[in-house]
Amino acid sequence: MATIPCYLSSDPAAVRDAARRDLAIYANVPTYTDMLTAAGVPDAANAAGTGWTDAMIDAVIPAGDEDTLAAQLSAYLDAGASEVAVSPFGCGPEPARNLEDCWEVLGGIARG
Repeated sequence: MATIPCYLSSDPAAVRDAARRDLAIYANVPTYTDMLTAAGVPDAANAAGTGWTDAMIDAVIPAGDEDTLAAQLSAYLDAGASEVAVSPFGCGPEPARNLEDCWEVLGGIARG
């Protein structure tokens, strides 16, 4: 089972800013950074000192438009995850509205 955050946005800067804000605590959790390091995620070994780098965010967090997000989430299943639990977050100038849109898109992805 994979539990992962995601963002509905084709704006990498908005995703990265939001991820740094929303996920900052995980860069300081040794078990989390150890897992990311073991998985070969770039910069994960230094995350406690640097926080989430662009390379970490790009490697770990599914983000994009509806089709891109669907493809990235499907990749987890293709890689062997039996289930994928997604935690959507909002980003951009209207994060609450973006989060609502993300829920709608994820519902559509789940329904196929």
